[in-house]
This record gives sequence, C-alpha cells and structure tokens, in this order.
Amino acid sequence: MEKYNFTMIWILDNSNKNNFEKIFYIVVLCIDKNVNGKIISNFENFSNHFRNINLGVSNDYNEVSNYINKTNCILIDLNNEFSRLSFFRDNFKSSKNCIICSNSVPVQIQNDTEDFSFFGYQRSNLPYDTYLCLNTGQVPSFSLGDLTKDIYDSEPYLRNIETLIIDLNCLKLSETLDVGQNLPTGLTVEQVCQLLRFSSTSKVLKSIYFNLKNFNSDVKYSILNILLWYFCEGVDEVCSINTQTPSFSEYIVDLKTENQSLIFRLNNNTDQWDVKSGDAQEFIPCNRKVYEQTLEGIIPDFIKQNFLNF
Repeated sequence: MEKYNFTMIWILDNSNKNNFEKIFYIVVLCIDKNVNGKIISNFENFSNHFRNINLGVSNDYNEVSNYINKTNCILIDLNNEFSRLSFFRDNFKSSKNCIICSNSVPVQIQNDTEDFSFFGYQRSNLPYDTYLCLNTGQVPSFSLGDLTKDIYDSEPYLRNIETLIIDLNCLKLSETLDVGQNLPTGLTVEQVCQLLRFSSTSKVLKSIYFNLKNFNSDVKYSILNILLWYFCEGVDEVCSINTQTPSFSEYIVDLKTENQSLIFRLNNNTDQWDVKSGDAQEFIPCNRKVYEQTLEGIIPDFIKQNFLNF
C-alpha cells in the first residue's frame, strides 16, 4: 500500500515498511489555530504511550478530506456548530448508527429524532412531544439518569456506532465552570471518557464530532486533551487485542416458558458479551447483566425485539 504524504502535523507516526498495513489512523480536524496549537502541545506526551496508531492534526478541511478518501481512518472534527440545521441533515441522514451526546435534543432536529439516538439528555429540557418520539431508531436513547445509574448498559450499543456527536453542554457545570452553557446536572468528564472508550471498539466508527462553538470553559483544552486521550488509548488497545488469537466461551440458557434457548458468547480477550437465539445466524451485542437477568428468567425487551419468534 502506498503511503500518502500530506502537510498535516503527525503527532504520532508509528508506521514503517513492516507494519504500515496494521497501523490505525486518527485524523483531527481543527480550523481554529489557537485550539490547534493547544492540542498539538498537549498531545506531545502521546508518543510515549501508543504504538498502534498514527495521530495527525490539520487545520485544512480539503487536506483532511483527501486523506480520508484514500485511507481507512477515524475523523475527529472539532469545528462544528450544532445550531446549523445543515450540519445534521447534510452529514448524518444516511448514517445507520448515529448517537448525539447532549443535555437536550437540538431544536433543529426535534422533528427528525428517528434518525438519531440521544445519550445524556435531561428530560426537563425536552418538549413532551419530542420526549415521546425518542427510542424510535435502531439504537435506544439513554437519559442522564440512565447513564448515571449504570453507564455500562450503553456499551453494547456503542460497539457498532458509525458516528458520535458530542456537544460539551452534556457536562455538568462543576466540571467545566462554564455558566453560559452547562447545567448544574450533567455527565462528568470521566463518564464521557467512558463513552468514548466504548466507542473505540466499534469496527465501523467513521467520525466523532465535537461542538466547541459556545464552549467557553477555562479548562476547555484540558477537557479535550483528556477525552481524546481516552479514545486514542481505546483504539490502541483494540489494535493490540486484534493481534491475539480469538478466544470465546459460550453459555446456553434454556428458556422453558418460550421453548427456546439463547446462546451467550463471552469474548475472553475483550470481556464483551454477545447473544443469539438457537436458530439465529448472527450474534448481537449485549453485556453480562443481560446474561444474568436471563438466568433469572427475565428476558430483556431488546432480545424479544431481535428474536421475533418470542
């Protein structure tokens, strides 16, 4: 494979003639020169930690687009203004699994909620009619309360995500000190890091978009640095795991009331769970909690919906 040379700044460049096919590429697009400089400065420590990824930063949209078209990489875009309706309609109408992490449903798409799933929304911020329309897409939505109760419930749905959109208004005020955008209630930086870590395992992830337009936190650069660090660490770890020999354990649970059985599969390398019915062709993501609930005779709704003969 030919190596493509561009003028972007490569903070991490682990490729060589022997491993070029195995290295994973992450490209950060940041048009704001001040933010760009801060990111490059903060990312200098990355070179001591990650061996399986190349990380590039550019402020040239055309350059980044050209690179994405010629390589298999993940785009991290820091230049988005979510108040523009075209941002959603132009970019994500064809995306199968698109998740928006925000403290509300952007008013521009309150009539198009079936195309998205929403993580971290606060019900008090939503019109009642909008709230009733949630959970109509392929991936369910998770309110702030849902994620706070057990954020690991969201992991199976992030495992096949294509696009993640993060509005930093999802963070609580005490985390950002930005009284203009953030509310007293919200996600912690650690929780958003966990969502990014879950997303890093998706084999179909194409892009992550951040909204920095009205984010005026004094700790903005530190927050961005931490979020991107956890994501890059997750991708790097996945690349290492992919070099290991696959190892699975299977558990069969007989459902007496349904006269069927479920096959649960544990990936011993990643600790991720999948499930399928006895006659299904493919596994779907789940977690250990679903396995334990099924053992107790509690069949989660998503299993009933995916296995139609229930």
